[in-house]
Amino acid sequence: MLLLSKSHLKPRILIASWTIPENNMGGGLLLHRHFVLRSDFEIGIVSPNPADTVPVFHRLIHEPACLGRLKRTRLAKWFHDYTHLLYARQFNAELFRAAQEFQPDLIFNVAETWVSFHALKLARKLNIPFACYFMDWAHFAAYCHKWAVPQMDRMYRQLYRDSDVAFCISDGMREELGPHRNARVLYPTPSAAVDKLGERTGIESNEGRKNEKFQFFFAGNLAHWYGKQVAAILNVLENDRAIGMKVFGKYHGWAPEFERAQRNLGAYLGFKPYEELIPEFQKADAFFLPMGFDSSAALIERTSFKTKFLDYLAFEKPILIWGPEYCTAIRAAQEYDAAYCVTDPDPAAVIHAMREIADNQEIRDRLCNGASKAKLDKFNNEAAYMVLKSGLESIGV
Repeated sequence: MLLLSKSHLKPRILIASWTIPENNMGGGLLLHRHFVLRSDFEIGIVSPNPADTVPVFHRLIHEPACLGRLKRTRLAKWFHDYTHLLYARQFNAELFRAAQEFQPDLIFNVAETWVSFHALKLARKLNIPFACYFMDWAHFAAYCHKWAVPQMDRMYRQLYRDSDVAFCISDGMREELGPHRNARVLYPTPSAAVDKLGERTGIESNEGRKNEKFQFFFAGNLAHWYGKQVAAILNVLENDRAIGMKVFGKYHGWAPEFERAQRNLGAYLGFKPYEELIPEFQKADAFFLPMGFDSSAALIERTSFKTKFLDYLAFEKPILIWGPEYCTAIRAAQEYDAAYCVTDPDPAAVIHAMREIADNQEIRDRLCNGASKAKLDKFNNEAAYMVLKSGLESIGV
């Protein structure tokens, strides 16, 4: 059992990670909800990420300047390979100095870039526990040669085995990573912002139509295939008199003229923090969640878990998920009948489902009841946080 220093009463957790707590989206938002909105731990942050929105101990670490310059040359991909496969195996002196200054009881990392492997080495050098959260697969969106991917995959799996406690974002992630002496499924935590504001988002939100058109809302990261799938539906609905969609997000990669057109139509409204989305979500008739069908997305969709699904659940309104049968969101939704699931990649199937939801009160009631059950059972703030807390306690924090 790790004994805390007499100089502090709360466990001191150094988040040594590219992903850091931020009230933004994705992994940063999850860490913000676990570590910033709670007060059980004293946290510090060490990261190459210069974002500094959390008023805590925060130090930057850097790649070697020469490596950064070489990554801007025509040989950039080779030096990214070097970063992933070789620089990741080195020890970072800046990280060590920051740890000496903060005096952590535990190193916490989100499994991803070279920082993860440096963070593990730091924990071993300090002889303190190492906790790692496996949210996205190692080579997802990595800039590298294809031949580097298998080795990155092996390193990612070894990081999992070497973690004193491994938090997996879904059952699919734990299944893919395999056996571990102390692995736990830590689903993303839904926002507590609704409760803090004293808003009720349950059955009363579902009585009657909120809009002239039946409006599906989407909020989140539009990068990769998600932006393309959302754009495909926006194109079909552009002149629809009965069904509409409101989209909040960024990184869409759309052509400028398409973005301008959707803004002018009032369909695309840019990015907003979750707290600002609450009054918008209360206007929604239903929510929309796309998951990728392409073979290149299969590993990601089997293992990752979309935070926006849980944020939607908080409002107990109908949810439409569009994705393959194996994706984590559909697996979770089917457990509670908490969403209308479309597994056909044809956008026409989505439009048909949207009309069914809009026209059938019985379907809407069933989906709302399922969302309520899921929200109260597996997917709630306390359940998720207790997985984190008990996992950290299991290694002496």
